[in-house]
Amino acid sequence: MVIRKVKEHNRKKTKEAKKLHLSGKKKVEKDLGIPNDWPVKEHEVKALEVGRAKAIEELQQKKVIEVSDVSLEVVDARDPLGTRLTDGDEGRA
Repeated sequence: MVIRKVKEHNRKKTKEAKKLHLSGKKKVEKDLGIPNDWPVKEHEVKALEVGRAKAIEELQQKKVIEVSDVSLEVVDARDPLGTRLTDGDEGRA
């Protein structure tokens, strides 16, 4: 009796979810890219490539910091807080 009630409840929930489009895979929007007739397409493509290269370089530098056994931080005694690295500056060391 209880098992049947639970099955009915689950069936109702899935039916409601289908109506609300909550179940199933979410549709992933495809990046259409830059149209060929775009007047500054070459400039935009180069800017995207530079941005990707910069992001990859930053990720590689963060891995080096995480993997290293020893890290050395030089701090100026006159302004210790101003010369310390923050989380965003780790790749610039």
